[in-house]
Amino acid sequence: MRSIFRDFSSDFFPILTYPREKWCEFWREYRKKHRILLEDYSRCNCLSEERERELLLSFSRKCIDMLYLSWTKEIREVKAFTLERIGSIRKQLEIEREDFTIHLVCALGITEKLFVRTLKTYVIMIDPVYIWTHSSLDEIPEIVVKAAQDYRRFSDMVVTTRLSQNEKQKRLNRLLEIISDDISNQNMKKRLQTVAKLLDHYVEYYDWTGFYLAGEDNTLFLDTYVGEPTEHTTIPFGSGICGQAASSKKTFLVPDVSLEKNYLSCSPKTKSEIVVPILHQGRILGELDIDSHRLNTFDELDNEFLGRICDLVAPALASKGESEDC
Repeated sequence: MRSIFRDFSSDFFPILTYPREKWCEFWREYRKKHRILLEDYSRCNCLSEERERELLLSFSRKCIDMLYLSWTKEIREVKAFTLERIGSIRKQLEIEREDFTIHLVCALGITEKLFVRTLKTYVIMIDPVYIWTHSSLDEIPEIVVKAAQDYRRFSDMVVTTRLSQNEKQKRLNRLLEIISDDISNQNMKKRLQTVAKLLDHYVEYYDWTGFYLAGEDNTLFLDTYVGEPTEHTTIPFGSGICGQAASSKKTFLVPDVSLEKNYLSCSPKTKSEIVVPILHQGRILGELDIDSHRLNTFDELDNEFLGRICDLVAPALASKGESEDC
């Protein structure tokens, strides 16, 4: 039982032994201890190194000190009750599948939980800093239990490269239904944000997901995205994979980006890419761009699925464009 729930919060509190002007030095070393989790935390929250620095320094020493004092006072009881709650729903969580662990890891207070894929299992990362700043530490047992329940539902929906084609098709269809329902009453901006977040969350190999919108001067402008920040915020039509997809109005599916001559590198981690144009009555409105850190990741099921996603957002983009022309 104890092996699925681990507390790493004590790794963070030595920050209090550093002068505030050296907190960033501490953070760099702390990040190395929890590299996989905190890299994905930054990726999912689109955090640059500078933004991480700003968030870290937004905390006062008094705030972190109060968190530390409360944590040392309450953590033993909180952990005991958390283990008790997990044990009470052991069968519901299907603990015997041994496909997840729960880690308490202090981060920057902007996300309560995160499901992070590691080599063998998923880690449910819970941020005590977020809980401290948004509620109270005594809520951790219920937050952990809810996160574990959410993970179990997630595990039956997540799309991975290990699925059969039939199972992958079923899960993509279900995800399409969820996205369609969630965005039905949203404005254009919110729709794009929701789509990007859900694609990133439920498709394991979508490592950067973003929308580029077409401007009047045959230029693409980066709008909503989930992933590492990129310097390519504007792309001329015809330049790189994205620009070629826009100028040709055709989907580009690239199994190995290193073999492409006309390619704009956003990250050395990117190995493959798919770019799907968003069209309305033959006019290019933008495109959905997805990068993967794995070679030869995308197939025709992804192509068809993402095409349908683009069809969902096209009417809202078209309406926005028409209203701006009036």
